[in-house]
Amino acid sequence: MDHFQAIEVIDSLVLRVLAEHGVERPPVDAVLLAAMHIGEIVINSKLTTRGHIQEVDGAGSVIAVRPERHPERHHWTVAHELSESLKDEFFDLVDAGEDRHPQAAERMANVFASRLLVPTAWLERDAYRCGFELPAIKRIYATASNEVIAMRLLDLAEPSAVAVFDHGRLVRRRSNVGHAVLTEAEKECQAAVHRTGERQQVRCGGIVAVGWPVNEDGWKREILRATPADE
Repeated sequence: MDHFQAIEVIDSLVLRVLAEHGVERPPVDAVLLAAMHIGEIVINSKLTTRGHIQEVDGAGSVIAVRPERHPERHHWTVAHELSESLKDEFFDLVDAGEDRHPQAAERMANVFASRLLVPTAWLERDAYRCGFELPAIKRIYATASNEVIAMRLLDLAEPSAVAVFDHGRLVRRRSNVGHAVLTEAEKECQAAVHRTGERQQVRCGGIVAVGWPVNEDGWKREILRATPADE
């Protein structure tokens, strides 16, 4: 399965679902969208998985999901389960043949969920308009988490890396220009954000790193975006 073809198909499915239900701008209410597209959303604290679609006798389908602490996580989980209704069409469009194993379906669902909450065509416009400032983009895409939004920025054309730190420890880093190690600019920027609790920008070694605090009660997180410095 060609990666780039799969991404194009997922983006086209996202735009089609949004258009079918008259969603023309962010934020995307995945709960309302899934209810219109599939059926009722049911909260079930006894689920052993994040969620699933289930048939109800004489009443069509419902999406059952576990309760989530954060609204953004709830929207992502519902968006993830919404993809279940589209996976056969997805595999047909990418000409997967018999290659329809559960791992491929799960990867498709993860990508679909993030791109439904933060559609590529909209993000390209809004990221530039907001100067790639994460808090400003988050205000527009309120149903998506800061981490989902930051990672989606890697799908734009600009070379960049995104890093997430929890309690001062690097827990995730991705780059669209390779998998280079954490740069000095990122290290200095994270330390400054962690210390001050405020947005910071550090230019060092040909890299500009911008970091934002994304803190909650009892949880200290920093998200950084690093790009090549303009010459």
